[in-house]
Amino acid sequence: MNLEERDKVYNFLNLIADKRRIDIIYLIMKKRLCVQDIAEIINETVANTSYHLQQLKKGNIVKVEKEGKEVFYSLSDKHVYEILENVLEHISHK
Repeated sequence: MNLEERDKVYNFLNLIADKRRIDIIYLIMKKRLCVQDIAEIINETVANTSYHLQQLKKGNIVKVEKEGKEVFYSLSDKHVYEILENVLEHISHK
């Protein structure tokens, strides 16, 4: 791994190293949701949820789809979910 790759790995892990962002990733893994629905489910304000979604979008973890005035969020691809599943599997082994 070169320094540029190391920095990218660091930035990616830093981006998802947040409890709310992990909650959001798991929520939008199976179906797209709007910010209001996500905020309600994770018991967070719309403003904070929107902030986390924007950070995840900047990191290409979530994608945005607009339908009229509605904005829906979903995972860009399954890699992030698979990474979290691998982490869960790793920490489950004793």
